[in-house]
Amino acid sequence: MPKRCPNCKSEITRYQEFCYQCGAPIRHVAKRPKVDLGVEWKWFIVGFLLPPLGYAWFFFFSRNHYDAALSAFKGAIAASILSFLVYQMLSLVSCLGLADPTTTGVLPVARSVFRA
Repeated sequence: MPKRCPNCKSEITRYQEFCYQCGAPIRHVAKRPKVDLGVEWKWFIVGFLLPPLGYAWFFFFSRNHYDAALSAFKGAIAASILSFLVYQMLSLVSCLGLADPTTTGVLPVARSVFRA
């Protein structure tokens, strides 16, 4: 059964703080659950920007500061995967001949557009 406004009896949701029809405040508003991804973002960013530091933090401090060390390790893993994928993409572009090694790496199509 849907929840109703005590003032105008219009249908309301669990998270509304006031009625959208009459503006009456709603008591007993349910709090939205916080999403916990299990990551301490400052350590994830440190690990992402400085992967060797993220790996070192995990291996040396995982006993005392497990959550922070794991977050730094996740950041380092994410940075390593991203850099590997970028390297593979650039290698593929080079192997297919899409990049001209005599220039600054500009694609031939883009070079012909900017020449005109």
